[in-house]
Amino acid sequence: MKKFFLMVPWLAMSAVLLWLFLSRFPLDGTAKYFFILDKPHRALDILLPTQRVTSAGLQSDGWIGQRMFDEPVYSSAHAPGVYDHVDISLEVRTTEPALAIGLLRDPAKWQVELHPVLKEAEKLSDGWVRVHASFDLPFPQDELKFVLSAPGLKMHQGQVDVRAVDLRYSRPRLSVSEWWRVMKREIFLIRQRL
Repeated sequence: MKKFFLMVPWLAMSAVLLWLFLSRFPLDGTAKYFFILDKPHRALDILLPTQRVTSAGLQSDGWIGQRMFDEPVYSSAHAPGVYDHVDISLEVRTTEPALAIGLLRDPAKWQVELHPVLKEAEKLSDGWVRVHASFDLPFPQDELKFVLSAPGLKMHQGQVDVRAVDLRYSRPRLSVSEWWRVMKREIFLIRQRL
């Protein structure tokens, strides 16, 4: 019985380490995050610059999120590890005929890869729509800048309401060779930060 009690801390520590490992390196290669735009989050910033959007949180007409009244706006997402692909979904309500989600490819030149998203929007039951865009991720990818654009928004005096962001990062399922590839990239990112 005494040996069992000596093993309990080691078993607990092993379980915690396994949980940490699997949260950083999911076996299915997918990490999913859902954010309500009520405040800045650790893995996703609110929409910026503040001159083009309302403050995050409860809006004057009773919904929670941010209202965009000029464009473009952007948000930074902090990648949870080394991934090859990201799917972005936003829950929006808009008066505009065009809306695009983009990923900043070259920060020095502000070069953005934009995808129009309203044509394939999924209607939600409460009058909002869910829009999707998919991007292959560059390496290294410590921080990603997403751009939301509605051409002519200020000229039309329109608005885009954003209440939620859903990010799904993916890479191939974790095998020995894939794990080795991911570890080499993780080590590269750690060295780059130092």
